[in-house]
Amino acid sequence: MSQRMKELENNVNSFFSLVSRFLPDSLMAPFILAKGCAKISALKLVANAISSLEEADLRNLMVLFSISGNIELCLNDSPGLVESIRPALEQHKELFKKCSLCNVNLSVAEQELLLSMSSVESLEIKEEAKVPELLFTNLDKFTCLKGLSVYVQNGQNVFNIMPSGFGNIHSMERLLIDNVNFSDSSSRLVGFIQGFQNLRVFHLNTSSFLDCDSLLATVSSCKKLMEIRFTGSFMRDRDMLSFADILPNFLCLKVLDLNEQYITDEEASQAFASALGCLVNLEELYLPAVYGIKHAAKLIVQQCSHLQLLRCFSFHHSLNDESLLEIAKVACNGGFQKLENLSLSSNHNVTEAGWTNFFQVLFHMPSLKELNISRTYTQQIKLQATTVKSFVQCVSRLPRLVYIQFYGWLLDAEDLKMFETMKEQHPQSKRLKLSWQWMLPFSPILQE
Repeated sequence: MSQRMKELENNVNSFFSLVSRFLPDSLMAPFILAKGCAKISALKLVANAISSLEEADLRNLMVLFSISGNIELCLNDSPGLVESIRPALEQHKELFKKCSLCNVNLSVAEQELLLSMSSVESLEIKEEAKVPELLFTNLDKFTCLKGLSVYVQNGQNVFNIMPSGFGNIHSMERLLIDNVNFSDSSSRLVGFIQGFQNLRVFHLNTSSFLDCDSLLATVSSCKKLMEIRFTGSFMRDRDMLSFADILPNFLCLKVLDLNEQYITDEEASQAFASALGCLVNLEELYLPAVYGIKHAAKLIVQQCSHLQLLRCFSFHHSLNDESLLEIAKVACNGGFQKLENLSLSSNHNVTEAGWTNFFQVLFHMPSLKELNISRTYTQQIKLQATTVKSFVQCVSRLPRLVYIQFYGWLLDAEDLKMFETMKEQHPQSKRLKLSWQWMLPFSPILQE
């Protein structure tokens, strides 16, 4: 495998060796003419697997920087490039507003240079090997920071090395945390969030969190939150009870993603479901994809009747015949009118009769564009003709539907003919797509 990877790396390097210039003079001609006459409002510099620039390219880069109002720097797998373009960065460092660093392996000198860009408003750091510790220990120097996104491959708790002054950056609006390990210590992060009263977007993807109660209590004070994504299964039943208690604080919330959270307790599920209806501005709801929430599945669906702005609704694994049918009933009674994406995959507890009833009752989702009712590969079923007919008739009543994910439902030639006949008369006949066949890396063996 290592030999194969080496060959691939050599092929990539061989390809890039054919690229004589990254910023040739022919490309720069119109920008050189514009120098001194006009400004580019925003320039985005993206470098993928580039470690250095030739002197001529560097001169052209400086021309681009000089006619730009603000600059976004995105470096991917480009170790050494920051040092290579140091003259351009130093001369125009006040123009940089966004900085994205993915596997750049920054040297200490390069980190010091980036820290001098005090006008940066958005910083993304994704490292799979060497963590840029100097950056993290001096984050408070980015006094204009509005957004921070952090991903570390080894799970290191980089928040423990951040300076206390980071919590004084009251302009912070977006905090995205992925793969950071909080199993030993979480108080540092909680303390920072207490200072982020303008926080609007908070993502936390981790498998463990030492003091979830403190986190939830602190997050509840962020009244401007519009998006919460808690993924990675760090919440447990008692945490869900606490989360249900604070839900009414999030009156501005538009996106709630609890995918992968682990819930087994009926009381916790019911408490969450009961509080859900207060999120009247919610537009996207992604529920925990675990069987434990089945205790409150029907109540959750009923609460959606209060969420009149809902555009995306994801409910996997936990539905049965009764709770699935409730979705259709809520739609018939005026709910889900703005719903554009309905994802109900892997609900294997629903019987074929349950799906038939759902298809027959569902007729009033005027905005629905995408429907996902796929089954896993090991749970495929062959539908009865009556079920297929109900499904086809259901699709005919959804005027804006353009994409259906139907994997795991086995269709024969007659089934497909019925669908195609309906499709010819559908308002989206030229765009409507049904995906139902798995793409296999091998030829299937059919048995009688």
